[in-house]
Parts: sequence; C-alpha cells; structure tokens
Amino acid sequence: MTKTRCPNCDSVIKLEKPREGAIIVCSSCAVELEIVSTDPFIVDFTDDWQDDWQDTDYPQDQEDEW
Repeated sequence: MTKTRCPNCDSVIKLEKPREGAIIVCSSCAVELEIVSTDPFIVDFTDDWQDDWQDTDYPQDQEDEW
C-alpha cells in the first residue's frame, strides 16, 4: 500500500494501486486531488481547485463598501 499526505489538511492518504491522472477525494477534508505521480506517490490540487473556493455571495466586479 502506498501512502502520501493531503496538501490541504496533511492527513495520510493510502491507496492500494494509485493510477496517475486519477481524481481522488481526501477522506478527512473532502478536497478533490489528482494523482500526479505513482512512484513516488504524489497528489496535488486539481486544476479547477480555485473555482471551488470562489466567493459567489459577492460580485467580483464591485468595490467593497467597508
């Protein structure tokens, strides 16, 4: 079994047979990760990870009124 750590929460991720390019979900923080290498076993945020964190409650083109 191969092991690596989540880049978001640092939890250990274990997989029997990781496949490069596969998308997995961290069981601790639920972030989607892509397997970028199998030897060594490395995961990273998916290409669209920033889309998940955009604040949709506030329009991006208006100035803050603070």
